[in-house]
Amino acid sequence: TFKAELPNAVLTWVDGDEMKEAELLILSAETVSNGREIAYEVKLEVGDTPVGKISSASVFIDSVNYSCDHLSVQNVAACMKCMGDECL
Repeated sequence: TFKAELPNAVLTWVDGDEMKEAELLILSAETVSNGREIAYEVKLEVGDTPVGKISSASVFIDSVNYSCDHLSVQNVAACMKCMGDECL
């Protein structure tokens, strides 16, 4: 759950001719719009603060509780499917 280990995220967006970035801590998340969207409550950790409407936005959320001890160049793709302590 979020309370056990708050996930980190990076929000990127375009502001004029500049690419902006903010590192966030996700405090909570809930579905809205009849389950078609997710609303996040976040805390800005580092970076720019979005102002007004933003365009060309992307959110990258870290994986929580993923564990891969056997990571190597040959098995990176397989390790990306890790859940808990086991790789699928």
